[in-house]
Amino acid sequence: MDGASAPVTYYPGWVSLAAVPAVRGTYPLTTRADRDAAFNRFHDLACHGVTLTARPQHPALVGRRQVRFEGLPTGQLHQDGSFYAAQTISLHNDQFDADGPQQMSQRAFELDLVTLVQAAAAWAAETGAAGDLMLSAAVHRYNGSDKLVRLVVTESAFQRGPALPFPTAPA
Repeated sequence: MDGASAPVTYYPGWVSLAAVPAVRGTYPLTTRADRDAAFNRFHDLACHGVTLTARPQHPALVGRRQVRFEGLPTGQLHQDGSFYAAQTISLHNDQFDADGPQQMSQRAFELDLVTLVQAAAAWAAETGAAGDLMLSAAVHRYNGSDKLVRLVVTESAFQRGPALPFPTAPA
């Protein structure tokens, strides 16, 4: 590390998505050149999503039959078309109740989740995978806090969801 704090310090709320295709692909990831080419191709694919939040940061890291990337987001691209990524969720304090539950924008959360699904589908297609894509998503905290979070449907209306804690461990 370059001496900076881990992202968990600043972003305790995360959403993760795992995707596994029904019919496995065959993308070669055996050499460094293969992994770099796959990472660069995925980087380009991620730039075409609803948002740029699934675009990984360089450098690509070595993994067995996979390409790993760390930062925001962090994740893995597997040679069979499987995909895992985790990214931060924007949690902020209520401007009218500083001691109240933190707030999470539904719109921002939906855009981030749709972007991860788009990235997973693009990677599966790139590897030649086919069929259904099994998706598993989880919302979690890494700082051990049990502070409540309220889902904010719109910023202009008083439509607010119930305040609930995020689980401390990913599902």
